[in-house]
Amino acid sequence: MIFLKKKIFHLLEKLNISLPEGTDKRFQAKLEKLTAQKNGGIGLEDVSAFFDRDKFPANKGAKVGKKIIETWETLRKNIRELCETEAFVLFNCYIDMFEQFFQEFKSAAVKEVGVFLADLNRQAMQLFDSQFVTVPELYFRLSSRFKNYLIDEFQDTSFLQWKNIFPLIEDGLSSAGTLFYVGDKKQAIYRFRGGEVQLFDQVKSELAAFCQEESVLSKNYRSRQEIVRFNNNLFSTDNLTRAINAINEKKSGSAISLNGEDILDIVSF
Repeated sequence: MIFLKKKIFHLLEKLNISLPEGTDKRFQAKLEKLTAQKNGGIGLEDVSAFFDRDKFPANKGAKVGKKIIETWETLRKNIRELCETEAFVLFNCYIDMFEQFFQEFKSAAVKEVGVFLADLNRQAMQLFDSQFVTVPELYFRLSSRFKNYLIDEFQDTSFLQWKNIFPLIEDGLSSAGTLFYVGDKKQAIYRFRGGEVQLFDQVKSELAAFCQEESVLSKNYRSRQEIVRFNNNLFSTDNLTRAINAINEKKSGSAISLNGEDILDIVSF
C-alpha cells in the first residue's frame, strides 16, 4: 500500500508539470493542492471524483497528447489497485470470520434439522430432477422432516409464496409444530413483485383452528424517541385521513381518487 501510494503521488507530480492547455481548471486546482503536500504519498481520502472519469478532464476541443493519456490511464489503474488493496486489508478479516461462522452455523443447522428457504428450494429441485417424485410426495417428504417455521419480513410475502408453503405449515401445526411470522406492514416495499400485506390478517383466518398468539413490539431499539414520535404522528389515522382527503380534493373527478373503502384500508395498517 505504501509503494502504491508513493507511485500514485509521483504520477500526480508528473501529470501536474505537463498539463496541456485546456485542462479543466477545477481539476488543475485539485492537482496542485495534492502535489503541494510533498509527503511522498497519497491516501484514497485525497482522491477526487475526477479520477472516476475514463478520459482526462479537459475542456471541449482541447488537445490532449498521447503521453498525458497514458499517464492518466496508468494513474487510474494504480488508484483502482490501491482501492482493492485497502479493501482487502481492511475487510478481508471480516470475510474470514464470516466464513468460519457460516460453516459452524451450517453444521449446527444440520444437527438441529433446520433449513433456509434457499436450501428448501434447492432440495425441492433436486428431488424433482434426480428422483422424479410427484408434487404430493415432495410435500410429504418435506413435511415429515420440518415442523417449525419462521418467516421474517412477512409483509413482503406474496400469495403465491404463501400458497406454496401453506400445506407444509398446516401439516407442521397439525403435528405439534409452530409457525412464527414477523413483519411491519408499513415497511412493505415489494408489492411490485407480489408482496401482499393483507396476508397478515388472512393467515390468522386460515389458521384459526390452531392456537394463536399475537404480539406487538412496544419498544423501538433502532431510533430515538423523536423519530418514533414523528413516525407515529405521520402514520396516525387522523393524519393519513387528512392527507388522503387533501389528495382527493386535488384529484376530484379523477380515476385515481380514493373512495371510503380505500381510505379505511390504508389507515387500518
